Amino acid sequence: MTEEPRSPWAPPEGPAGPPPAWGQQPGTTAPPPGWQQPPPGWSPPPPQGPPTGGPVGQLPPYPAPPPSRRGPAFVGIAVAAVLAVAAGAFAITSMGNDTPSTPEAAVEALFSALEDQDVLGILATLAPGERQVYQPFIEDMVGELQRLDVLAGDLDLAAIDGIEIDVDGLELRSSTLGKGVSSVSITGGTITSTLRPAEVPIGSFVRELMEDSGVGMEPVTSTEPLAADEPFEIVVIDDGGWHVSLHYSIAELARKEAGVAAPAFGQGVQPEGADSPEGAVRALLEAAVDLDLRRVIALTPPGEMSALHDYAPLFLDDVEAMVGE
Repeated sequence: MTEEPRSPWAPPEGPAGPPPAWGQQPGTTAPPPGWQQPPPGWSPPPPQGPPTGGPVGQLPPYPAPPPSRRGPAFVGIAVAAVLAVAAGAFAITSMGNDTPSTPEAAVEALFSALEDQDVLGILATLAPGERQVYQPFIEDMVGELQRLDVLAGDLDLAAIDGIEIDVDGLELRSSTLGKGVSSVSITGGTITSTLRPAEVPIGSFVRELMEDSGVGMEPVTSTEPLAADEPFEIVVIDDGGWHVSLHYSIAELARKEAGVAAPAFGQGVQPEGADSPEGAVRALLEAAVDLDLRRVIALTPPGEMSALHDYAPLFLDDVEAMVGE
């Protein structure tokens, strides 16, 4: 009977010896020469088996990973985040509390921002619907003028250098036009403005043109009365707080020049919506093709164009009569 060849990877024959020491390969009865007890915490290297497979040594379990030490840091970050959110909420609440509670206060806030040369503050006094239209437009325009080197790159819309404005003795008188709409007349006061061309944040391109053309760079100061022959009027609206309305002010000025009675505010052309943006555009185009001005106005946004909705009845009948001829 032919004996099967013995595999070189098989353990040696003979009586079993004591269990292998930690870190030894099975099948040996004593540690190799020079072998020492591994230090505490040492992890043995991965076992190396034969190229074609075969028995490998059984390694003891790896020690458990040390506990995480980032607990205090994580808690600190979480606390900082909570404080930041709380501060933001406080700032938003504070801004809401500063909303003018009277028509006169809205106009006073406008002149206060004007004295601070704060363009963003002036925009903040506008009705929200109008501010959403004009603020992005102004910011984009300023960015483009900076790119063209017409305005300086360090221009700050919250505090424009080179211009000083002082308002003294401001006197206001308000009158109600309708529900949530009031007119504030400026009946007294003066405005003094000082221009310092050398400090105005203009770009180097424009500054060189000014110097080449001999434009004077000395400061110029002028003082003008706020109320001349007749009081200047600013219309403010109540939309959760009184705000200045550029659109209502223009519409009211046109109404007075036309000599017609004030409209019934809130009872003008009622806004008409659509199921989708595409539907709104399609409806607007159809109304324009049909020369249906009333529906065109109804399809405009009620927030930004509320003045148009309120004042439209003052001229719609005449326009429709002209279209029908």
